[in-house]
Amino acid sequence: MHEYSNSFRHALSGSNGGSNRALSGPLNIWNDHSDAMSERDQGWIQLYCETNQEAFDYNNNGIQDSRNRKVSLPVMICVDGFYVTHLYEAVQIATQEKVDAFLPEYKPEHYLDPKTPKTFGPVAYPNTYMEFREAQEIAMQEALKVIPKVNSEFEKVSDGAMETG
Repeated sequence: MHEYSNSFRHALSGSNGGSNRALSGPLNIWNDHSDAMSERDQGWIQLYCETNQEAFDYNNNGIQDSRNRKVSLPVMICVDGFYVTHLYEAVQIATQEKVDAFLPEYKPEHYLDPKTPKTFGPVAYPNTYMEFREAQEIAMQEALKVIPKVNSEFEKVSDGAMETG
């Protein structure tokens, strides 16, 4: 599924993420980023969190980042397995009203509609494939501009809970 989301250039929820752990065998619960590398190579934006507060906040921010029309890339929230996933710490939670104001109702630009047929995930032959990859790279560069702005906006609605360090 991970390769489809980006080939269609769909914005996916910023909550697509999880703990980064070593790929098994042997069983290992310690952190490792090998599981996230395939998503990186598929063109997913990855937001790495050092604390539970960042992980909580980036779930909201990731949604906004991915919905930006200049970005439209899937976002993965990454936290270190064991070190952050098993950490117990307090987090500041913005009110539902503030989060709802920050994350307005999603109105997708591209969707299935029999009245206006579209092609999703077309075949890219060698003479056009690099155009898709270039568009992906341009979107990544746009994300570098969008992410700090979204973080700043969320910091205002979350009463400064956002750790923008």
